[in-house]
Amino acid sequence: MIEQNMLEVVQAFGLKRILSYLDSDPEKNIFRVVDWLSKSQKFDPHIVQEAKLVKKTLEEGNSNWFQLMKSLWTDVDSGVRRKMFENFLINATAIGEKRQNKAKEKHGCNIPWAILLDPTSACNLNCIGCWASEYG
Repeated sequence: MIEQNMLEVVQAFGLKRILSYLDSDPEKNIFRVVDWLSKSQKFDPHIVQEAKLVKKTLEEGNSNWFQLMKSLWTDVDSGVRRKMFENFLINATAIGEKRQNKAKEKHGCNIPWAILLDPTSACNLNCIGCWASEYG
């Protein structure tokens, strides 16, 4: 496990509090959180830009993206949602992007955001949507 410095611990704590706030009333609070993020001057401009895109999507109402975001609270277990939030928004974005850029400079090469593992074409799990189940 990678050690976190104090700033990263505080960032992670704050972002987890935001998720708890969202969990209390997701349909109402998601608009408040995204509006706050899109107007904030304290965040990385990239995060503010992404928040503005999410806000625009939410304002459209019944778009497929809105339905997908809504389904995170209606169709996904709360433990899975928390872990997904922690891994993608905290570890990969808020904390990970800075670490990735430092490693990129240090090693002089591109550092991938994710490492994808490809199952063998003879996989027998038959997961919905997976190409490998069709060739088993």
